Amino acid sequence: ELGRGGMATVYLATQESFNRKVALKIIANKSFDSNEMALRFSREAKIVSQLSHPHIVPVYDVGEIGQYQYLAMDYLPGGDLSQKIKEGI
Repeated sequence: ELGRGGMATVYLATQESFNRKVALKIIANKSFDSNEMALRFSREAKIVSQLSHPHIVPVYDVGEIGQYQYLAMDYLPGGDLSQKIKEGI
């Protein structure tokens, strides 16, 4: 486990198809107020995955397995965003 927020938990995982470390954000569908919110999460993740910028973490995959939504993104070691902000980035 790398971190935990109000609705999601982020884990360090391995994307087996490329044998690379990823940050895997998992959200239980029960965390969403409605099915529309779950669809919005998926839609927004797909949009972010198409962006390429040095200040945006690359998204590798998004999907749903059972009652969980997930987002697989580049793993950036060295702490979470709030820690990085405190350090002055």
